[in-house]
Amino acid sequence: MKLLIVESPNKIKKLRTFLDNSWNVAASVGHVCDLPENDMAIDLQSGNFEQKYQVSKSKADVVAKLKAQAQKAEAVYLASDPDREGEAISWHLCRLLKLSTDNPNRVCFHSITKEEVTKALKDPRPVDMNLVDAYRTRRAVDRIFGYQLSPEIQRFGMRSAGRCQTPCLNVVVQREEAIQNFKPRKYFSLKAVYKEGITAEYALPDKEGKYKTTKVDTEENMNILLPLLETHREHKVISVNEYTEDKKPRPPFITSTIITDAAAKLKFKPAKTTELLQSLFHKGLITYIRTDSIVISEEGLALAQQVLSASYPDIKADKPVIYNAKKSAQGAHECIRPTHGDDSRELQGNRDELALYTLIRNRFLASQCKPQVFKRQDIVLSAETDPAAFFLARNRIEVFPGFTKIYFDDSQDNKKDGEEEEEVGETFLEISEGSICNADKYITAAQETKPPQRFKLATLSKEIERLGFGRPSTFSAIVQIPLDRGYYEEDKKGFLHPTETGMSCIHLLRKTMPEAIIPDFTKTLEENLDVIAEAGNSYKTFMGSWFAEWTALLQKAKKFFVTVAKENPSLDKRPKEIMAEPCPNCKGAVHLYTGRFGKYTVCSSCDRKQNLEFTVSSEPCPRCKEKMNEHKGKFGKYLKCPKCQLTVGEENLKKLRAASEAGLVCPLCKAPMIERSYKDKNGGGTKTFYGCSRYPECRGTRQAEAVTIKKEGDKK
Repeated sequence: MKLLIVESPNKIKKLRTFLDNSWNVAASVGHVCDLPENDMAIDLQSGNFEQKYQVSKSKADVVAKLKAQAQKAEAVYLASDPDREGEAISWHLCRLLKLSTDNPNRVCFHSITKEEVTKALKDPRPVDMNLVDAYRTRRAVDRIFGYQLSPEIQRFGMRSAGRCQTPCLNVVVQREEAIQNFKPRKYFSLKAVYKEGITAEYALPDKEGKYKTTKVDTEENMNILLPLLETHREHKVISVNEYTEDKKPRPPFITSTIITDAAAKLKFKPAKTTELLQSLFHKGLITYIRTDSIVISEEGLALAQQVLSASYPDIKADKPVIYNAKKSAQGAHECIRPTHGDDSRELQGNRDELALYTLIRNRFLASQCKPQVFKRQDIVLSAETDPAAFFLARNRIEVFPGFTKIYFDDSQDNKKDGEEEEEVGETFLEISEGSICNADKYITAAQETKPPQRFKLATLSKEIERLGFGRPSTFSAIVQIPLDRGYYEEDKKGFLHPTETGMSCIHLLRKTMPEAIIPDFTKTLEENLDVIAEAGNSYKTFMGSWFAEWTALLQKAKKFFVTVAKENPSLDKRPKEIMAEPCPNCKGAVHLYTGRFGKYTVCSSCDRKQNLEFTVSSEPCPRCKEKMNEHKGKFGKYLKCPKCQLTVGEENLKKLRAASEAGLVCPLCKAPMIERSYKDKNGGGTKTFYGCSRYPECRGTRQAEAVTIKKEGDKK
């Protein structure tokens, strides 16, 4: 039997619907290896930058099962996602399963359909070590950046720095500073309402002689202009221009645009959109979701033509519309599109997935439709004042709906500050050049320029893409990390405000290491990663030059950090005492702190935390029988085993002991189990089950007899 290894277990069900019995499908559940958290794990001394990967603790069982399945298989194929991260997963699996990276065991499919998967399995290839080197480079740079810069800013009370998260925070801080420093400017709108039924707005000719609506910039100019117009109410029509105008459909979605559109139209946050996209991809309903390419494959073009010919023949474009990817786009990918004509029925009952799928499908089909067509009429009127004042009346009539029959594009991307939405009329005005129109009244309104709008998570994702850092697979995580770490926060409407810590972090780095917060620093790296992926450079060569540059910047910055600490001693949050005994985990220096619940120590290298103020309890540890220590925390008293580090609240300890006495042990690791509960979404109430006490390291469970706990006030 052949073994096909994919990333997500959610893909297995769909794949089994069209793979025959000669195939066994298993999942790696994402990355199986990583650099250890408590160690740099990169050789910076010898200059070869070798990395020390290890199997992630949470993936030990997964790897063991994959090894057993691989030994029994006649052939193993690696079908991790078709991107840089996916290539790295296949590389790690080759090492763990003792497969040669030179053998053709790597398969890539951009959608989970029978045709796409069958085609991929017929054309396997070796693991692309250039892509792997690009991954290793990204991983090394991120590790060095974070591990070497974070300790420098932690002394000032900051949590961490990151190659992408810190420039992302800087974008939010810069926007906040622009808002705070904004000085509104007053201006005036001026309209003339004519007895002939025309409403026109004050206009001026540009350098090419084309009239464009404009505002009166000051109250003084308005006070000069308005009295002149009051005495000149007969305005002459100096031009009537009638023409057609096309509004083309937008290209199909890529990762950043679907995140933005889902936020605007469906009110989804980036994390939710990403989760729903992943689910739709795993079900085989859409193509690969991590893409920055608007290209549509030949299969996609044929699909659109087939659907439009059957359902919308009147608006189908005369020939397929070809979209070209930008230079930085990942060439092997295409846009996000449906894999079949219409799979809406498969999503009945799942409102959110159906809404997102419909949005993707409609945008894709609309991209292959004819433009929306308007007839336009521009009328320019002149008041015989000195100097002459002009007014422009604009009218438009839709003569062909085009793509808007499928997808209504109400994007505000190109709308300027203060610009009003243009209305669509029903008929043109019957008027000719040289006619005289009589102004019945003039309408003026005082307005102010508005500050730039704060970002939301979705618009911030689009902004970092515009600035050129991050990749489609990381946009959602990049904007989420500073939020999770308290560098900025969301208000009730979802707008992002930098916290005091976030502002302080950027202000500190501007003084000490400005290179760390500018987009160009990380944008340049992304470009170099693409060069490495295309075999234009090697991991070792690039890391040698990058690390030399980084080290020089960091050494220079460290001097500034010392200066800032000396000039502002109140900002220096470093502990004043270092313990004599090193950390038992990694031998790093252990710092002593005093907190709300007493003294505690934290390792400077691995962040191992140890409370020093506790009492020895008489309670034995359910796992290893060692006497447990009683501590105080923000949620009250809890017990912690000094030997195996099991931590449990008093109430849960009783449940853990009861399960242990009943002989309930985890089916995976044989550790004691604890009674837990969950809300039953279907039947209501609360139901119980038994979960491993080592959660989240172990996720073993046992079903308990269903018990519905009555709420207070329920009738007996």
